[in-house]
Amino acid sequence: MTAEVRRGRGVCDYRKVGILGGVVLGVVLSLLAVVVPRCRGGGAFNQPVTVVSSRPVCQVRYENATLDEQTRLLLLKYKAPAILEVSPKAAEFDGSGFPASVMYTTDQCGILPAKVYHRPHLVVFVDFADGTFDVRIADIPPGMGKTPIVLHFD
Repeated sequence: MTAEVRRGRGVCDYRKVGILGGVVLGVVLSLLAVVVPRCRGGGAFNQPVTVVSSRPVCQVRYENATLDEQTRLLLLKYKAPAILEVSPKAAEFDGSGFPASVMYTTDQCGILPAKVYHRPHLVVFVDFADGTFDVRIADIPPGMGKTPIVLHFD
């Protein structure tokens, strides 16, 4: 069977119609990408963190980070904030917990729900009244601060 069919006076080549349809579809999708607004934004949300310890706590510091496995192991072994290459922020610790400020960005296209991006880990350094210190690393749960993180230091 041939791809050509005689209709009236002209000849219809379905391969050409398929190519033309693909070109038209590509042009329409390109126009939609320009016409449909793409919104980007950002800010910070407060991630509630609860610190559970039988020892009195003097100071709490934290940093939002993206950690690979090697950096995570180094932090847990040496407990040194210098491994992060930034100075952790002092937390507003109330004796049982604190709100960790987590920076985020959003990306939304048209009517689709916004995607939220932030660094996935929270590194918490705790200094105790007896002069010792410890560190915990937590994965930040989805929901932009709706689910608290509970860290045990015993």
